Amino acid sequence: MTAPEIVRLLPPGFLEEALRSDALAGLTSSPKRLPPKWFYDDRGSEHYLTRAEREILRGRAGEIASASGARTLVELGSGSAEKTGLLLDALRDRGTLRRYVPVDVSEAVLVAAGHRVQAAYPDLAVQAVVSDFEEHLGLPAADGPR
Repeated sequence: MTAPEIVRLLPPGFLEEALRSDALAGLTSSPKRLPPKWFYDDRGSEHYLTRAEREILRGRAGEIASASGARTLVELGSGSAEKTGLLLDALRDRGTLRRYVPVDVSEAVLVAAGHRVQAAYPDLAVQAVVSDFEEHLGLPAADGPR
């Protein structure tokens, strides 16, 4: 088993500056607003939508795996990747899965999730990407179809 690869696409200080900018813009606007990405911390990367997503994946993961035939699973906003195992299992059972690319803004949560997934799927290449969806979103290069 190899350790997950961590790819950092955010420049130093990016998150602190982005939070200041979003807070200033949102709290001086009418109505007040703040992007929801700032509502999560290392413990709060899971939220109510994941329960619904988990139920959908529980019922449809096999169908999704068959329809996609994916060799690489890219998960935007992966957080702790708790629900991901359902789809990883289905893709592994289909025999196509080679790589998992979780993408999240929280490096600590992403690193922990990458290690947990790597331990559960030792033959899977895990390439965790620390990125922001609004800026600096990039995906690692791949050989052939994903």
